[in-house]
Amino acid sequence: MSEDWKAGLVRIIRPNGSTAGTGFVLSEDGLAVTCSHVIQDYRSQGSGEPKPEGVNIVFQCNGATRNAAVDPLLWRRADAEDVAFFKVEGTLPEGVKALPLGGSKGSRKHHVFTFGFPEVNSKAGIAADGHVVGETAVRNFRVLQISSAQITPGFSGAPIWDEASRRVIGMVTMIAEPDEHGRLHETAFITPSETLRVILPSLQLEDVCPYRGLNVFTEAHAEFFFGRERIVAKIADKLRRDPKFLAIFGPSGSGKSSLIQAAVIPRLRKGQMVGFDHCGVICTRPGHGNLFTAPFVREWLSQHSEQKRLVAIVDQFESMIANYPEPLRKEAVHQLAVLLEEDLPVTLLLVMRDDFYSSFAKEAPALLERVERGSVVNVSPTLGLDELTAIVREPARVVGLDFESGLIDAILKDVVGPGLGCEQEGQCGPSTALPLLEFALTELWERRKDGLLTHDAFHSLGGVTGALAQWANTTFDSIDKQLQPLVRRMFADLVHLGAENQGLPDSRRRMRVVELCRSYDEREVIQWLVEQLVDARLLVTARDELTSEETVEIIHDALLREWDTLRAWLNQDREFLLWRQRLRQALAEWEHSAQDEGALLRTARLVEAERWLGERIEDLSPDDTAFIRMSKALKDREEQAREHERERLQRAYERAEQQRQVAMARQLAAQAESLIVYQPTLLDRSLLLALESMQRFPCSEADHALRRGLDLLPRRLAYMDHKEWVLAIDFSHDGRYLATGCRDGTARIWEVAGGDEIARFTHSDCYGCGV
Repeated sequence: MSEDWKAGLVRIIRPNGSTAGTGFVLSEDGLAVTCSHVIQDYRSQGSGEPKPEGVNIVFQCNGATRNAAVDPLLWRRADAEDVAFFKVEGTLPEGVKALPLGGSKGSRKHHVFTFGFPEVNSKAGIAADGHVVGETAVRNFRVLQISSAQITPGFSGAPIWDEASRRVIGMVTMIAEPDEHGRLHETAFITPSETLRVILPSLQLEDVCPYRGLNVFTEAHAEFFFGRERIVAKIADKLRRDPKFLAIFGPSGSGKSSLIQAAVIPRLRKGQMVGFDHCGVICTRPGHGNLFTAPFVREWLSQHSEQKRLVAIVDQFESMIANYPEPLRKEAVHQLAVLLEEDLPVTLLLVMRDDFYSSFAKEAPALLERVERGSVVNVSPTLGLDELTAIVREPARVVGLDFESGLIDAILKDVVGPGLGCEQEGQCGPSTALPLLEFALTELWERRKDGLLTHDAFHSLGGVTGALAQWANTTFDSIDKQLQPLVRRMFADLVHLGAENQGLPDSRRRMRVVELCRSYDEREVIQWLVEQLVDARLLVTARDELTSEETVEIIHDALLREWDTLRAWLNQDREFLLWRQRLRQALAEWEHSAQDEGALLRTARLVEAERWLGERIEDLSPDDTAFIRMSKALKDREEQAREHERERLQRAYERAEQQRQVAMARQLAAQAESLIVYQPTLLDRSLLLALESMQRFPCSEADHALRRGLDLLPRRLAYMDHKEWVLAIDFSHDGRYLATGCRDGTARIWEVAGGDEIARFTHSDCYGCGV
């Protein structure tokens, strides 16, 4: 019987201070129950006396006393169900715990325990045990018959603890009087927990399920973990040979995590492996920055001096390969390699899927060397018939359940499948079917009848292979159609797509719940959907080790393989999802680089990102969108900077060109001036040089050279017009007059200064004339 057994027991005190009977606490807010005849005896009830409004109690675990108020609405007389609920005043004393209620169906032959306060030891109490004989009726109410040699007056109201189900299945109500033959002296009757629930429907009957569905077996479930003794023995042998390092590879779904947590770790803690007595164990999964390092191990060992060795386990090591940005990946592998090189009492145990082996070899060559030297255990892809039988049958046996005849064989046949036999080396079925098997067994347990797992339930599930897909589709179809696109998006977010050309399969991805939201307005509905899918055992939540934020992930990789609907979603959106995955890898690397602008998207990657942003913005997280927009903003700034630079260079070029033209203009102007001074006959060339100088740049030097040259050009002083050819011309000796002879038969005298004609003569032959 559990050491917590007395934590919920109370002793009911009569007004005179004597012990009336037993009761027990049902909830943390102080609700408790006992038989009504314990609070008010049969005589007082029969005479019609008012029932008490309160009762005094003593908590068995610590002796604390309290008053409690009897609930009149939940009172059932001793000649009926004989039940009384009461509420403890104030808070429960420290150390008091509510006892869990479970169903009594199927408890026949179960070993049970109880505790009461008979006269022989009315204060300290005594324990009793026995077994459930079966069901019967007392006063037309269902009761369970118990066979026990110790139950006697003083046990009324005591809880009955079922050793198999680990739950309270009822409350001691009465004992049988020996008959005339001296028989029935070991017979007691109990009010089953179902009756308590009928009186108070808010009570929850929670039986222990020995199967885990798609959840991992942990240390808390070690007693239900069966069928893996051979592989555990191999692991123990390898650790004995090399206590420094061990890698465990196995197919997805072969139960590696459960094997480690429910079998290996408990044995390590108990010192049941050679060389590993007094060792501490830490099991973690890859998360940015939380893998083991030498400084961490040294600090841990210094704080746990009673431990001789630390076993550092990294489960699902493949998620580091799949999800870490490259810089973090390299750093994590380097730290693990350094840890192994240090002279420290540490064992590094890596657990990962074998389909990531090639990536492991590429990313962790230092660790690969140890694997190639033999520090490795490969989980077999098949299981023996004896192993599968134990996995199915033994957990049910632990909690007192049984299978209908032939059902175990039917289950195993469905696991093995057509074409597989048990002939070769005792191997029978695929170990990768374990998630489906556990899920089907869990569903069978949910549908149990009177302690039996049934054929009808098994067939309604669709067998082992159909149960999971059927369950997932039913769950999805039950969600409001308006919310189904959100569910599809959530599942796509929680998958890391593999690469067939690299031998990398699709795998689960752990995220913070808030990362599933695209906006603040979505938080409430996303949280609600997560809770629904967790309740449906399709998702599982946890707390981040570093931030304590709630995280979520698909409960098992088996969903990725077996749920056709999910596979169809992923295949339909694979192009987009692969791109988004690359985007998030780039985002992680940018964050790891302290947000270096050089790590933002550029060129073709940015063009592609802008396209998807326009087409699928609703499927991008705020961080995704912000990263793309930051990259676009950087591109715009860089283009603007380049444009400004082009403009600056253009202005500089123009200034340089202007300066060149000024220099050239001045040089040409100087040449023009030189010709005027030293070679006046080349006046026309001087003018051309001056004009070219002005065209290049109208500087003062060019202007001066042009003006000076123009000033030296011959100018027309007067216009003297003849209608015919001028055949002769002569100036007067003082230059004031000009005489011309023309073919038109005239000779004329002109005034040179004004060009006025002052005299005209005629002649008959100008060709021979002289002027």
